[in-house]
Amino acid sequence: MPEFAVTTLIHRPVTELFAYFADPTRRAEWSDHVIAGRWLTPAPVGVGSIYEITTCQWGRTVKTRRRVTVFAPEREFTYEINSPLLYVLSRQQFEAAGDNTRYSVSGHGRLKGFARLV
Repeated sequence: MPEFAVTTLIHRPVTELFAYFADPTRRAEWSDHVIAGRWLTPAPVGVGSIYEITTCQWGRTVKTRRRVTVFAPEREFTYEINSPLLYVLSRQQFEAAGDNTRYSVSGHGRLKGFARLV
């Protein structure tokens, strides 16, 4: 799977934007293919916290568990998916830019096991 990287300027304060993007229970509000998100580990959120995202892909409901690998409030939220068929690392970075926030998302992934043969 290819690497990806996107940066954009969003007209929201960094504190508000980080809280929004780092909350999987709100993921369906901004990601079309997401049906729901929920934390599987208790608060407080930090490195090692696990959450589940339910998506609709190719007409099928798919659940993936994601583990937080970096949790730096107002700066970075990074997670990984490490399932038998897929590995993904996604890094979200936040930087104050006046009244705005520079939001960058980057990452990479690869198919594993039988999936890489398909």
